[in-house]
Amino acid sequence: MNSRELEISDEEKGVQFFLADDGTLQLMNKNTKDVYKTFVPAENGMVGYRVRDVFTANPENIFFEINATIGAHEQNCGYWLIGKENGQWVTYVALEDLAKNGYAIDQWRQIVTKINTDGSGRFILLSQYEYMPPEATFGMQRRYFTDLQLELLWDDTTQGVVMRRL
Repeated sequence: MNSRELEISDEEKGVQFFLADDGTLQLMNKNTKDVYKTFVPAENGMVGYRVRDVFTANPENIFFEINATIGAHEQNCGYWLIGKENGQWVTYVALEDLAKNGYAIDQWRQIVTKINTDGSGRFILLSQYEYMPPEATFGMQRRYFTDLQLELLWDDTTQGVVMRRL
């Protein structure tokens, strides 16, 4: 294990994310170091993780979004949306769930999410890839093409996240 730790939200003072030497990310108890969940990326190598907390309109619903990428152009190699259910940490969305809704899991893609950017409270997930237009000669001229847009919604009936293709 190493010392790359991420302290998280005041709402969850007892947990932290920890990057292990094997490249996995662990959600663990900050005090006892008990591991609640381990996130294994689909690729080996220098994987980077972005973790952020996501709050729903109901203040009791706190989720953590984990986006794993590899390479200079941030190819996605893992995605998880986790939260607590009956006191246990569970995964509500993973790459396999996105694939069932049209995500090209076997192709080079980036996952970008936008939360409440228009004031509507919507959680939008975009799958995109970059390309060089014919007239481009420099990397900074690359463009992005969005091939999938999903809205992630909390469903009170099923107590889970549902996805709606946009």
